[in-house]
Parts: sequence; C-alpha cells; structure tokens
Amino acid sequence: MSASVAYLRSKDVAERLDVTVHTVLSWIKSGELSASDVSARRGGRPSWRISESDLEVFLVGRSPSPPVPQQRRRRSSSSPKQYV
Repeated sequence: MSASVAYLRSKDVAERLDVTVHTVLSWIKSGELSASDVSARRGGRPSWRISESDLEVFLVGRSPSPPVPQQRRRRSSSSPKQYV
C-alpha cells in the first residue's frame, strides 16, 4: 500500500505563504522551489505542481538561522579627555 502525495498549485502555495503567484513562479524558475510541470503539451504554458514535501524543504531552507553572537566592544583604557 503506497501513500499518496499531496500536490499544490502555485496559486495554493501563494495563498498559504501570503505572497503573489508571480513570486512563487520566480522561486520555481530560479530553482529555489522544486516543482513539476504537469501540462499536457510540451512547449506550451507550464502548469506547475508543488509537493508538500518540496514546500517543507523550501520553507526550512528559508527560515532564519539563529543570530550569531557578537562580542561586546570594550572602551579604551585611556582616561577620559577633559576639555578646558
């Protein structure tokens, strides 16, 4: 018994992520987001489908990493300057 894979349209992904369809298509074109072209004719207008697992991989890759700890700056040890 095989598990069925859920596929989303670019419109569905755009709605889920609150971005435009154009943004989703640019992610697909750049290779950031994996998608399959399920259009009937080759060379025609593509009809993209994104698997739930590919969307999860994409989102994990785009999640912010924890901030890099920065060292505190120390003041110079010289005495403060006095102005007369």
